[in-house]
Amino acid sequence: MRLCCVVLGLRPLLLAALLALAGCGGRAASSRPYQLVHLGDLLRAAGGGAAAGGAAAAGPLPALPAGEATLAAPYEVAAELSASRIGRLRITAEGTARLATLSWRLPQDHGFSRFRALSFPVAGDGLPHVYEVDLEREAHWHGEVEGLRLAVDGGRLRLEGVTAEAPDEP
Repeated sequence: MRLCCVVLGLRPLLLAALLALAGCGGRAASSRPYQLVHLGDLLRAAGGGAAAGGAAAAGPLPALPAGEATLAAPYEVAAELSASRIGRLRITAEGTARLATLSWRLPQDHGFSRFRALSFPVAGDGLPHVYEVDLEREAHWHGEVEGLRLAVDGGRLRLEGVTAEAPDEP
């Protein structure tokens, strides 16, 4: 440790404090499980959010407006969503479409990317159904989502409601 302090030009007490802040202080393992936190969420959390208590502390989860998706005109909505607060979308819909594709757009995207998309089967029998779209394990579901799009392979899909649910606790 003394060699490390000399090389870095830091006093041993300062180095010990830095190591303790970084979690390398040599103390016993805590009982709290590790949780992945995105750096952007920490920077935005000055008034609450991930660093100040998680999804529950950041306010209610959003509900999106009703609408309709057809092959010629997908359902699109501008949204300001924090992906770290949303684990699933619950979609109540009816129609004749057989396949739906949910896409999302981040601020740096110029449109809806095929990498930020998830397809799922829909009943297509004209009766109302509830679909739960699990986004929690999607590699590209992160950051601030600026827009959502629901496209169908044919037919139509009338959305009665789209609600967000928090991610599962680790």
